[in-house]
Amino acid sequence: MSRYDKDASWYIKWFASIALLLGLSIRVLDLEGNYNTFDYIFTLIGAIGWFITGRLWNDRSIMICNGAYTVVLIVTLIITYMGI
Repeated sequence: MSRYDKDASWYIKWFASIALLLGLSIRVLDLEGNYNTFDYIFTLIGAIGWFITGRLWNDRSIMICNGAYTVVLIVTLIITYMGI
C-alpha cells in the first residue's frame, strides 16, 4: 500500500480526532456549563471512532482505553440527563 492509499481506518481516526478536539474545545471554552451536552456527544463520537480504529488495527490498548472512555461517557450522559 502506498502512502496515498487510505483505508477506512484513516478516515475514522481523523474524524474521531476532530470530534475529540471539538469536544475538548467546547469543554475549555464553556465556562458557564451551557454546552455540556455538545461536549459529551463530540467526545463520545471521538471515543467510539478511536475504539473502532483500534479494532481495525487489532490494537488492544486503544480499544481498552477508548472502550472505557465510551462507557464512562455513556454513564455520565445517563446520570446527567435521566436523573439516575
